Amino acid sequence: MKRGTAILLLALLLASVAGLAFGKYAGYIPLTLHKEKIVVVTFPNLKGDVQLLVKGCDIKVISLAPPGVDPHSYTLSPEKVKLVKEAMLVVSTGHAPFELSLRKIVPQDKLVEINKIPGIKLAKLPGSGKPNPHMPILDPHNYKVFINYIRWKLGEALPKCYYRIYDNMANLTIALSDITRGDWGILGGPLNPRPAVITSPPLQYAVQWLGLHPVLLLSPGEGATPPAETVEKVKKILENNGVAVVMTVPPNAKPYSKLDAWLINVAKEVNATVFAVPAPFALNSTIKIIYYVSLEATALSIPSGVTGNSG
Repeated sequence: MKRGTAILLLALLLASVAGLAFGKYAGYIPLTLHKEKIVVVTFPNLKGDVQLLVKGCDIKVISLAPPGVDPHSYTLSPEKVKLVKEAMLVVSTGHAPFELSLRKIVPQDKLVEINKIPGIKLAKLPGSGKPNPHMPILDPHNYKVFINYIRWKLGEALPKCYYRIYDNMANLTIALSDITRGDWGILGGPLNPRPAVITSPPLQYAVQWLGLHPVLLLSPGEGATPPAETVEKVKKILENNGVAVVMTVPPNAKPYSKLDAWLINVAKEVNATVFAVPAPFALNSTIKIIYYVSLEATALSIPSGVTGNSG
């Protein structure tokens, strides 16, 4: 399937959609039937993905956090707590403080924490080496695992809609495969991972499947202008075929933060490549973000490789 066809298929999916079935999961907890057809997700981009899966099933999908909110400072209102209790399923990344509070509110069979889904691969953060819990489904491999697991949970809960959800996931998987089948290796040359500087942990998942290797994560705590020592590290990486990976806000691709703006300027100073990734909470589905990342990779001729979690 050609790239133009993938664009058309993705457009159709986002308007009127359709995932493959794989085997049962170890430790899988069946979802009990519930009279309320409400699925609650913690962030807006998760809302769009679940909506694509349940298209045509008369299921309402609601996001707890509004677009652009700081996930680490957001708290649940009494109304949101009530909504969570009424939901047939709650989908969470299992990381932000308000998401951790859901463990005391939502029964285990109704709570899906993405980081705990069997098959999800967590990357190690550059520097600390700790597992990165920030939006791992920005990696296409993890995204495929995610939509299959949600399909499984909802399919058993709604037997009358099982095959529609199954078909929705199948079409979504086809679109994902074609979007990520780019010819960046041909455009960019050898399949050698290029070092990258990132401004936010989710960016690691957004680009590592392309063959970029994040080696430095800038800390928001350093402010709009990092200390001199960090500045030198950044310049050294960028001057040695490194890539500055920044978060931007659609539709005008404005820097998401002052730190993103700073890294863009430094990259321009040393004539380095800038790779822009849409902010996860600015779009209404993760597959849209993956799609835009693939377009950016094509435009910049970044070679695709076998690094990252997409194997």
